[in-house]
Amino acid sequence: MLSRRGQVDLLTATLLVGVALVIGVTMVTYFTAVASTYRERIAVANLLAYEASNTLVNLVSYDGRSRTLWLALRRLDGGSSSFFIAVDDSEGYLPCTQVSYYDPRYDSDGVLCNTANECPAGSPTYVGTLSGVYVLWEGALADFLSYARVGGYPTEGLIYVCRVANVCQLDTPTGTCERVTLARVTLPRAVPVARVYLVALVSGSPYVFGIYEVTLQ
Repeated sequence: MLSRRGQVDLLTATLLVGVALVIGVTMVTYFTAVASTYRERIAVANLLAYEASNTLVNLVSYDGRSRTLWLALRRLDGGSSSFFIAVDDSEGYLPCTQVSYYDPRYDSDGVLCNTANECPAGSPTYVGTLSGVYVLWEGALADFLSYARVGGYPTEGLIYVCRVANVCQLDTPTGTCERVTLARVTLPRAVPVARVYLVALVSGSPYVFGIYEVTLQ
């Protein structure tokens, strides 16, 4: 039978072992969560780098009288997934009603966007503040609001991320896509510069992976 001193020592040792186990489990849980978060961020960074190297945007034309901007979008990897873009007119971000895309299925005369349904508006996939949009900035993921402030991009109001259907989804749904998708942007006013932001959706959250600036004047 243990003496009183022995009972105290045993109880103390038991408590210390219990505390050590609790601390050990907590530390394992913490480092597991940190490692998981790190892997997720690496995966997002890799995805954004892939999208940046495989998405091409070019200016086709700009009509100053109608303030209409035509853009060519293409995936270099041959994919037919949709494009997600936001556009600013130097003052704010345009709603998706001012961003449309050419659907060749409804073109009967070779003239772009002169008949109903030929150029449907882009579908809004995100409408919200810039702090809800993210960007890879100097090797780390950051909110786009901070990035826009430093870069001199518009920071007031809402940003609209619009889905532009890949032409191969509309006209050639199978196989490798080598065609160009035409997008039309109608600017509300004459501006010196417009910017197109290329966006990827990751678990429903928008991430900017490219910015294409067009000088209009």
